[in-house]
Formats: sequence, C-alpha cells, structure tokens
Amino acid sequence: RAFEQVAVRAEQDGVSIALPNSMCLDRHVPDFLSCLRCWLPRTFGDPKATKRPWRLRCLDLSQNSLSEESACSVIETLSSLDVRVERLLLAGNCMRQRGLSMITQYLWSCQDALWELDLTDNEIFADPKAGPTPGSDVVSALLRCIYNHSAYPVTVDYGREGTKVVPFLLRLGGNGIRYPEKLLRQIRSKGGKERVHVCASADPYRHTGQEYLAVCLPDFLSQRALEGNAARQPPPAASPPAGPHRPPLHLTRPAVVLQEAPQ
Repeated sequence: RAFEQVAVRAEQDGVSIALPNSMCLDRHVPDFLSCLRCWLPRTFGDPKATKRPWRLRCLDLSQNSLSEESACSVIETLSSLDVRVERLLLAGNCMRQRGLSMITQYLWSCQDALWELDLTDNEIFADPKAGPTPGSDVVSALLRCIYNHSAYPVTVDYGREGTKVVPFLLRLGGNGIRYPEKLLRQIRSKGGKERVHVCASADPYRHTGQEYLAVCLPDFLSQRALEGNAARQPPPAASPPAGPHRPPLHLTRPAVVLQEAPQ
C-alpha cells in the first residue's frame, strides 16, 4: 500500500513508477524490486491468463546515485518479468558499461519498443577507436540493437497527416564517451544515410519507409573525462542478429557479418 502511494502514478495513457531524487538508494533496491514483483500481478493480473504483458508508461529512478550492481539488478528484474517500459529514466546514477550492455540485451529481448532512455550523468565509458575492432564499444552495440530490432523505428498514424516516425530519444550526455562525433560518423557510414537518421529533435517526422534507426541524441557531444576503473574499455560487445527483412548492420569491419545477440 505504501509503495502504491509513494511510487505509482496512474495516468490516462498508462501507469508510471517514479522514485527519483534519492527516493530509491542502493539500500532500497531489494525492497523496491520485491514490491514490484508483488504489485505487478496484483495490479495487472497474470500475463499467462490475460494474454497481455506487463507494461509501464515510465520507470523513473533518476538522481539516486545507484551503483552498477543496483542498476543491473533493476534491469535484470525487468527482463526476467518481461516488463515492457516505454520510458526508462536512469539519469544521475553510477551505471557503467555492464549496465548499458544489460539494457541492450533487455531492449533486444523486448518485443515492444522503448521510446526514451535517459542515462545522462552516469559513468559509461565508450571509445569507438579502442580495441582490435573499432566500433565494438557498448554505445555502438546499443545503436546496432536498435537498428536491427523489428520494433524500431516507432511509427504512429496521424490520420490526415499520414504515418510519422517517432525518433528514439537517447540521452547520454555527461558520461565518458570519447570521440562522440566519430562514433556517430561510423554509425552513419556503416548503416547508410537512408537507413540511419540522427535527428535534431524527437519530434515525429514523415515516414519514408527506409530508415531502420531514427534516434535523437541531445547533449551527446557533451561528455566528461572518467578516471580509474570507469575509464576501461570492456570486451567487445557482441551484436544482435538482423531483424526480419533487414540486412545486418556492420559497425565494425565491413567483411564481418554481425549475427550474435548482444552481451
């Protein structure tokens, strides 16, 4: 009952859970996840009986300084329960490369599209030049996942205005992404300008039927220097297989066909 009063927001277009601004610190995460596991079936019923997955309009755990372990526990729970989230807000925490890799796996496994992912001011390190295979960083792996996933780009029927694309809103400013402009150039180069749209805003635009990746990246060029373990490139991130009727996207070496699921 207290969980519902404090965290749950029922809106006309769905249900949101919000525990931002130090309302869900590391020590609170086990209790939060326990409440979530009880609240979901009590509120929405058993998905096996209703034939409908659990969906949240928004999950907001921003500005809690959550550790990598806590953030991963949250993502793992969303994945294991098959909770479909439309907006995932995790700004102002301490997520690193492992956390972003888990989010990529969560997105790939989820049949519904995520509309917004806010990871501003975390500790995510990525270097598109590093390693024997440039472009194997965790941010490029996330963008490969979205490119190859059949649920993206999100399209909405606006009636007389026709079908429009809603760009995926990805906030990654204030992390430790090196050479962000180069990373985007690699994405455009390997995906092709007709297939990859890096949008100036998240406003819907007329659907061309050609794009596979439509993404808005506010403040992506505004990064910071990370120190210590945070500034270490993880092992190369594996790539998702191509979606139905989509050629595989090569963000590393053109001769390599990316057929593995993200790590």
